[in-house]
Amino acid sequence: MTLEQMQAELEASLKPSRFRHSLGVSETAVKLSHHFGVDEEKARVAGLLHDCAREFRNEAMVEEAEKRGIAIGEVERSMPLLLHADIGAVRVREIYGVEDPAISQAIARHTVGGAHMTPLDK
Repeated sequence: MTLEQMQAELEASLKPSRFRHSLGVSETAVKLSHHFGVDEEKARVAGLLHDCAREFRNEAMVEEAEKRGIAIGEVERSMPLLLHADIGAVRVREIYGVEDPAISQAIARHTVGGAHMTPLDK
C-alpha cells in the first residue's frame, strides 16, 4: 500500500481531529528522523499509523486485543486505552500491509515505552 493509500484508509477510519494529529506526528517524526539518524520513511509511516487503532472505543479495546492474541495485564484491563498501541502494531499488518517489524515495534511502544527502545521507537 502506498503512503497516499495509507492516508486515505486512515482518514476514513479516524475522527478528523485524530487524523490531523496523526499527520502532524508523521511530519514531526520525519523531522526528528533527520536529527537522530532514523530512516525517514519508517519514521513517516510509524508516525502516521501510530494511532490507527484509535478507531475503536475504549470499551472495545480488550475484545480487539483478545481477538489478536495480545496479552492483557491488570493495568491494561483497568485502562484499556493503553491497548491501542499493541492493537495498532498488529493492525498495520492487517489493514495497511506494513510488514516491517521495526515500524510495528515503534507503534507498540508509543504509549508506555519498553526496554531497549530503538531510536525509531523513541
